[in-house]
Amino acid sequence: MSPVGYAVIDVGRSWRAQDDSASGEFRRTHAATLVPVMWRTVRSYGVPLALCHGGRACGSPVERCLPAVPQCCVPVGLDGHPDPVVTLARTALLAAVACLVRDAGTGRVLVAIDGRSGAGKSTFADELAKTIGQQERPVVRSTTDSFHRPRAERLRLGPASAEGYVADSHQLDLLACELLEPFARGASSVLVAAFDEPSDAPAPVSVDVGESAVLIFDGLFLQRPELAPFWHLTVYLEADDRIDQRWLDYLLSGLPVEASARAAAIDERLGQARWPRYRNGWSRYAEQMKPAERASMVIDNNNFELPRIVRN
Repeated sequence: MSPVGYAVIDVGRSWRAQDDSASGEFRRTHAATLVPVMWRTVRSYGVPLALCHGGRACGSPVERCLPAVPQCCVPVGLDGHPDPVVTLARTALLAAVACLVRDAGTGRVLVAIDGRSGAGKSTFADELAKTIGQQERPVVRSTTDSFHRPRAERLRLGPASAEGYVADSHQLDLLACELLEPFARGASSVLVAAFDEPSDAPAPVSVDVGESAVLIFDGLFLQRPELAPFWHLTVYLEADDRIDQRWLDYLLSGLPVEASARAAAIDERLGQARWPRYRNGWSRYAEQMKPAERASMVIDNNNFELPRIVRN
């Protein structure tokens, strides 16, 4: 018999073919609902969950949280990195977070995965959804990337505007009224996607939701006042060292030798990457909302192979 996994109903994903150096992520929209199934064929990473009891190092009774299925199985078609890093340490950490979700109750639970662009939010959210799905609990996945505003609205204050990045990126009213509030209330159907950013066009998608479903929602600015009251659990991913190094590599690699030419090239790269918008916009949110301090759990995600819980 194949191990228990979870089915993915892909409800609208599109990928831009190039990396967005401004944010350190591939830009995309995606939402999916996950339900437990018995898999006939699976994509296996060959890591026995029976070996994941090393999670005791994180203070989590992993054995009680996950079924003793033979392998970690990830169905094809998930958002985030298509081939995520799998180590015993990472699997154990995900199991520890899944324990917190389990302890939040048997009814509807709303989980936010917050963090700076490039922190690894979407991949982590997909991994967590898989881990919870292995507990035979239905999971709904969505993201702020599926609730973008049209491009003209996002850039109304200018492409370099930090204020516009925070204030105008997402359809917050729609997200709250059509997904978060009805999900928390127990509605049988919710909107998990509204807009496709690469095509700059509406793409509404609704899914049915089970009574004990968990919403795993990743994205930017999730602890702002409009959204914070909805979350039962907020996980903040910290990855400043890795992200800043990526910025430096982007800005400084292959520069001309002559000083003025180097300066001009750096200025051009900063402009192309909309540095003031993304860097200053995130700094504004971090200073005002203090997301790492407010979060239920902070995870150092600088090293994908060895993530660690900083605080819970």
